[in-house]
Amino acid sequence: ESDEEDDSGWKPPFFEVDDPLPGQISPYAATMHSTIDTLLDLVGPLHPETDFILDCGCGDGRIPIRAAERYGVRGVGVDINPELLAKAQARAEKKGVSHLVTFRNQSFVSEDFSFEPATVVTTYLLPKALKLLETKLVPYVLESPKNVRVCSILFTFPHWKVARNCDKMKVFLYDKSSSLSKNATHSTEPSMDPAFI
Repeated sequence: ESDEEDDSGWKPPFFEVDDPLPGQISPYAATMHSTIDTLLDLVGPLHPETDFILDCGCGDGRIPIRAAERYGVRGVGVDINPELLAKAQARAEKKGVSHLVTFRNQSFVSEDFSFEPATVVTTYLLPKALKLLETKLVPYVLESPKNVRVCSILFTFPHWKVARNCDKMKVFLYDKSSSLSKNATHSTEPSMDPAFI
């Protein structure tokens, strides 16, 4: 199967229908490889000795797999869809990075979920999922002694100001310099242009 076959992103009616799996708060959408490279450029360069990537809602695992390919960094992807996790594991083995990346069947909004030891957290989630994730992720970033960076694709967190972004590819970076504000000026409205996803 080609890596490019499912590079379609979200399309209606995903914005109007119920979640496709019990407990799933954001449907699966594949990320274009050019978007992933933009994301890695924004957070990077990554260092195998100090960086660890965590992808929340990893789908087929292409973000941590690409990071492992480019930088040799370790990572983990979490998702609640076992079929996608199996696909992610197969992809990692095919790419020769299964010794660097692992995948877990776990909800990132569960009470016992830990972001450790991540220095980079990535997401491609709908706004309602980002809202839930934000309450857990912001304290981790601010309190961690590490240089933790967070990247979201297409959508922004509801109250967290963007530190840097690539507007063309709709990739947004957050770090310790970001601040929370109810009057944040960035939008959580998506662009449905397929070039952005």
